[in-house]
Amino acid sequence: MNQFLKNPLIPRINDFPIFESPPIQFVYEQTAQNFFGQYTFNLSKQPMNPDKALLDTALYYIRNITFSMDITEQDFNSSLDTSYGNFQYHLFEEASGGTPNFREPIQVSKFLENFDYQMVILPRTSPNKFQASFDGRLNQTSALQGKQAITAKAVLSVQEITHDGFIEAITRRAFPSKSMLGV
Repeated sequence: MNQFLKNPLIPRINDFPIFESPPIQFVYEQTAQNFFGQYTFNLSKQPMNPDKALLDTALYYIRNITFSMDITEQDFNSSLDTSYGNFQYHLFEEASGGTPNFREPIQVSKFLENFDYQMVILPRTSPNKFQASFDGRLNQTSALQGKQAITAKAVLSVQEITHDGFIEAITRRAFPSKSMLGV
């Protein structure tokens, strides 16, 4: 029996051969200009840094997310324009044609420091890259007077796993039929 099939339904973190590859810090930054007292972040997908090609022979394991801005967390919370909707973070694969990786965008209501968010991504096409975007609006409060732009930043800590036996076990578990992979 494959060593990675200890739990037939859900892989455990201890099963992941994550120590075989160094973590990659994918960074996304977006700046919103002050326009009539509002800073609007929109869904313009942009590549993350490093602008690294994703291998279709690898598995990408997101371990955690960090979110911050170049303003204080208190100023962020007090300036959120909830009539526009919640502040959101989206992750995409360039080759997916705009289909998001998260089932729902991450709702950002506070700054996050190494927020535990575990997710596995199996790219199915190559070439491919991570893209991201923010969606939300901040109002210019008295604390933000004179601030012409605000920059939001998200950092994903990701492991690129290329261990064939592990990827095969995960693929069989997630996609019992090869037709589900489009192969």
